[in-house]
Amino acid sequence: MPILRNIGPPSIYMPASKTQIEGQPDALMIQGFATGGGAMRWIGEHLARAGLTATVPSSGGLLGYLQTRRVAHAARRIADRLRGMPGTRRTWLIGHSIGGLISRYVVQAEDTGDRVAGVITIGTPHRGTVIAAPALAAGLWMASRAPFDVLPRSRIIATLNRRPWPTDIPLVSLYSPTDLLCLHPAGKVPFADQYEHVENRHFAGLGHTELLWNADVIDAITATILGRPDRRQQETPS
Repeated sequence: MPILRNIGPPSIYMPASKTQIEGQPDALMIQGFATGGGAMRWIGEHLARAGLTATVPSSGGLLGYLQTRRVAHAARRIADRLRGMPGTRRTWLIGHSIGGLISRYVVQAEDTGDRVAGVITIGTPHRGTVIAAPALAAGLWMASRAPFDVLPRSRIIATLNRRPWPTDIPLVSLYSPTDLLCLHPAGKVPFADQYEHVENRHFAGLGHTELLWNADVIDAITATILGRPDRRQQETPS
């Protein structure tokens, strides 16, 4: 069903099933708006099978685990987690939906470039999305003002797309033109053609949350972190 492919299944609204990984994992996974750590379960399990460690850091949002914080606030929490990690090995950031904007803010506004190996975003509205407007009109802003940050003309969107991207950190946006919440072309990083290490990869026919469990998407995430070629030959639609 299209609705489940874009806002389901119910398990994405549950806490992460595993406890926090102490020390320095290979990746920190940041879930999308109003979802819990359970949304990142499929990616985490696949990474584990590939010998990689990944965890969902505490969002500090509603109920203690839902991602309802605004971008800047959530990014500060992630940045503090990165700075508190032992050693000098860098960590990947994997963000779904608004989690991708949070990941970018960690790099572009929190001065953590020396702690981040790369950023992978999934269904992230890099250009903002008008779908946030109905959510605000429906009164969801009373529970969280995070939807303001994903509006096309928001200060966060303007700031992130105006600031330069670091030359030593890859940024990969995985998106689908049929995503009903991140309406095309919102999922494409607007400055990708200015950097060799910034790219947009499209996955046809997928919904917003379907991107989280699709095998091709998860394979692309794993291959990117491991530094292996992606098995799919992808073209970016206009």
